[in-house]
Amino acid sequence: MRRRFNVSMLFVLLTVWGLVFAPPAYAYIDAGTGSYLFQLLIAGLFAGAFMIKMFWKSIKAFLKSRFSGLGKREEDDE
Repeated sequence: MRRRFNVSMLFVLLTVWGLVFAPPAYAYIDAGTGSYLFQLLIAGLFAGAFMIKMFWKSIKAFLKSRFSGLGKREEDDE
């Protein structure tokens, strides 16, 4: 597990290094690229909402099982 953390940290550090110290590219990004990135962002948001919707019953049951016992314990103490 520790090795995986070290490899991940190395990857992050190299990525940050490359972004911070990259030379100027003098490149052109057309309007279609911005539109595509916006589409990816919206699709990611919808995918996240869909995943929550699909697993909502499981999430709700998990939270209910975790927190339903707390109220009973407090009532028993009184």
